[in-house]
Amino acid sequence: MINNSLSNLLLSLSTKERTEFERLLNARSSWLSIRSEVLPLYTYLAPFLDKGIFPDRQTIHRALFPDEAENDQRIRRYMSYLKKSLERFIAIQEVMQQDSLTDQFLLQAYRKRGLNSAFESASKRFQKRNPSLESGNENDQYNAFKFHLEQYNYYAGRTGQGLKEIPAILDSLDKFYIINQLKQACSILTHQRISSFSHPMPILETLLPYIEASDLLKVPSISIHFNSLMTLRPIANHEEGEQYFRNLKRDISNLSTHFKQEELRQIYTIAINYCIRQLNIGKRRFLREVFDLYKSALQAQILLHDGQLSHLTYKNIVSAALKLGEFTWTDGFLHQYKAHLELEHQEDSFRYNLSKLNFSLGKFREAIALLNRHQTDDLFTQLDSRLLMIKSYYELGEFDFVEYQMDAFRQLIRRQKHKSYHLQHYQSFLKLMRGLILQKPPTELIKAIGASEAPAENEWLLEKVQELKG
Repeated sequence: MINNSLSNLLLSLSTKERTEFERLLNARSSWLSIRSEVLPLYTYLAPFLDKGIFPDRQTIHRALFPDEAENDQRIRRYMSYLKKSLERFIAIQEVMQQDSLTDQFLLQAYRKRGLNSAFESASKRFQKRNPSLESGNENDQYNAFKFHLEQYNYYAGRTGQGLKEIPAILDSLDKFYIINQLKQACSILTHQRISSFSHPMPILETLLPYIEASDLLKVPSISIHFNSLMTLRPIANHEEGEQYFRNLKRDISNLSTHFKQEELRQIYTIAINYCIRQLNIGKRRFLREVFDLYKSALQAQILLHDGQLSHLTYKNIVSAALKLGEFTWTDGFLHQYKAHLELEHQEDSFRYNLSKLNFSLGKFREAIALLNRHQTDDLFTQLDSRLLMIKSYYELGEFDFVEYQMDAFRQLIRRQKHKSYHLQHYQSFLKLMRGLILQKPPTELIKAIGASEAPAENEWLLEKVQELKG
C-alpha cells in the first residue's frame, strides 16, 4: 500500500481539484515545482482514486519500469516528489480562496516592483471589497493590520504620509490581540468545566476592565466574545451574570452575520450551557431560554456539523421541548432531524426520544414498545431507557414490572467497574422510587426528593407524591 500520508492526501482531493491538479501537471507548471518523475506516477495512480484502492510499491515499480530490477528507494523518492507537489497545490488552493490574502500579496508585489499607480488602485479596490475591516472579526482585524502596514511601507519616506497609518496599524493589531485573548480564555474556561485542565490568565484582570471602560464593546467580535467569557466566568452576583447572558443573546441575534458557522456554534454552545447550569440550580425560567436558543441555532443550521446533528444534542433538544409541553413541535423535530443523526445512533436515538414523547403524551404502552426495541452500547442511554421504562410501568400501575426493571437497573449499575458521579443520579432515583412503591409518608418523600441527586426527575416524583396524598 502507498504510505498513508500520500494516499490520504490524494483521496482528499475533490473532482474539481483533481482536474485542476492534472491540468497543472500536464502543463509542467512551475507553481508545483514539477519534476519529470511526478507525472507518470500520478497518471498511473489516478484510475485507482475512485476505487479507493492503492497498489503497493512493488506493483508501482513493475508498472512504471517493467524491464528494470526492483528499486524500492526509487519509488519512495517518486512518491515523495508527488506528495510535495500535492502539498504545494493545496496550499495555493487555500490562498486563492481567501480574496483578502491574495489582495495583500498583490499590494506587496506592486510595492516591491515600484508600480505606484497599480498599488494605489489596488488599495482602493481592497478597501471597497473589505468594508468591515475596522469592525470585523479577528481575521478582518489581522487583514486591516496587514493592509495598513503595507500602506505604511509604501508611503514610508514620502513627506511623512506613512505616519498617518501608524494609529490604524496599532488599533487593528490591538483588536486582533484582544479578540484572540477573549476567544482563548473562553476555550480555557470551557475545558475547565469538563476536565481538570487549568491555566492561569492574569492578563484578564487588566484586560476585562479596560474593555468595559473603552469603546471596544462597539466592535462586534469583541462584544460577543467578551459577553461569552463573562457568561462563562463564575460571578458572585447572579443578576450581573445574567445580564452578561442577556447581552450575549442580544449579540447572537444582532451580530450572527459577522461570524462563520464554526465560531457561531461555539458561541451558541456557551449560551446554551449557561442556561443548563441555571436549570441545574432550579431556575426553571431558563427552560424557555434554552429552547429558544436551540430553535434559533437549528434554523441557522448552526448545530449541524458536516450535515450531522449529535445524538446528544438531539436528546437535549427533545428534553427541553417536552418539559415545555411542545409536543407537536417535538414530533416534527424528531422526524425532520432523524436523517441528520450519525448513522450508528440514528435508529436507536430516534426510538428512545420518540418513546419520551409518547411517555409525555401518556401513551405508556407505546413508550414501552419502543424501549423494548431500543439497543445501544452507550451506558447512560441504557440507564435513561431503564429509568423511562420504570416510570412507564409505574404510570400503568404494573408494580411487578416496576420491581423487575429496578432490579435490572441495579445490576447494570453494579457491573460498572469505574464508578462515576453520574451514577449517583440513577442510584438516587432508585432509592426514591423504592419510597414511592412502599408509600412512605408524603412529607418524608418530599424532603428526600428535595435533597436528592436526581434533580431532572424531581418534578415527576413530586407529582407522584401528590397523587399518593390524594
